Amino acid sequence: MKATFVGQYSTNFNSPYEGPMTFGNPYKNNGGGRSEEVTQSYGLYTGAQLTKDIQAYLDIQLFKGNGVGYGQGIGGYPNFLYIRAGSSDLGKNPYIARAYIIYTKALSQSLEYEGRAPDQLPGYYPKEYFYIKIGKFSLADDFDNNRYANSPRTQFLNYDFNDNVAWDYGADTRGYTVGVESGVVKKHYSFKIALGAEPTMANGNTYDQSGAYSLNTQLSLRPNDIGTVIRLLGMLNYGRMGSYTEAMDNFSYYYSPNSPCYYTKFGPNGALAGYDYPVICTESKDHKRYKWGFFLNLEQPIADDGKTGLFLRAGFNNGQTEDFAYTDADRDIAGGISINGVHWKRPKDQLGIGLAINALSNTHKRYLESGTINEPSSSFFVGSGQNGQFNYGYEEIMEAYYKYQLNKYISISPDAQYIRHPGYDKNRGPLWVYGLRVNAQF
Repeated sequence: MKATFVGQYSTNFNSPYEGPMTFGNPYKNNGGGRSEEVTQSYGLYTGAQLTKDIQAYLDIQLFKGNGVGYGQGIGGYPNFLYIRAGSSDLGKNPYIARAYIIYTKALSQSLEYEGRAPDQLPGYYPKEYFYIKIGKFSLADDFDNNRYANSPRTQFLNYDFNDNVAWDYGADTRGYTVGVESGVVKKHYSFKIALGAEPTMANGNTYDQSGAYSLNTQLSLRPNDIGTVIRLLGMLNYGRMGSYTEAMDNFSYYYSPNSPCYYTKFGPNGALAGYDYPVICTESKDHKRYKWGFFLNLEQPIADDGKTGLFLRAGFNNGQTEDFAYTDADRDIAGGISINGVHWKRPKDQLGIGLAINALSNTHKRYLESGTINEPSSSFFVGSGQNGQFNYGYEEIMEAYYKYQLNKYISISPDAQYIRHPGYDKNRGPLWVYGLRVNAQF
């Protein structure tokens, strides 16, 4: 069982305009103003050994609270544990996060002991094996992992340092999919492939059952015995994703009351009532589109038996369709260092420092420059404010945390984040977010 509490405070920052998709509190009308929020997340992890080769897992989770800025206005959002629900009505009740079975077939006689952990029963496991997983899980459970930047409960809190933010993997609002995954793990390499469901709409909480999918592959290379890992990840999504170009092409068309997303040209007698900015409408996405991307993940131990090391992620997606299941980012690079506390006689402590840069595709940038802040469905989590005011710039993020291991079960982590150009807008920011995390694991 795990319980994590995150309290965060964001400072005042420059904000010449505000709206429902810029960072702030929409209920207080304070774009650019302070925000103080506390989130709570609980997880109950259970598993059973059904046969020699088959295990079953069930995870039940509960989330409460609001994130700073109510989850809007930043691609590299500062609290990975906050569920950015958007228009999804999730409620605050317990939910099933994972429910799957996994079959494992040993490919060698060599075994190693693995202790009890979330989604891992204690026991001896083969070092080389083939596996198949079926059920409900997160694609991020087994893809894009990194020893030094992968756990928001004990490491970095920002999106950029937990997953590759340009990797728009298939998931519901909470980050889970239903599907099948398989792979081969050998000493010096592994290959994994997974096919998961896509939501029916951007950040939606129901799965599309009309042929949509998220296909992901990952080749991991371990070229030496000191722990270097090179991960190469590919993504191909097929679903009801709106097109930025189509939305801009319809910019000079009028809104027909007979069909919510049907556009036709202005009539000869002048402009008819309708949108005066480009909009991606849910109803216009009945025909599906593809989204693809490629991603790099590096893990390099440098000292302390691997407890101190470097990490790097970099990613690219084609950026022609709306961001659908993760966050607003089409290109990114993020890296940093994790330092073990053995150097100051605190071997259970960890210090992490990370830097990240996020960017949008040219098509996505032009779409935001057209001005879409007044229509919440027109973007994923960022909006461009009033027409003509959006001034595109890279989103730049720095984060530092210190995990203080209080005892066997509880750690306390102060955290500080600096975000320049939040929401890819040079007119907004810079923003400081300070936090304190308490994690209890039993």
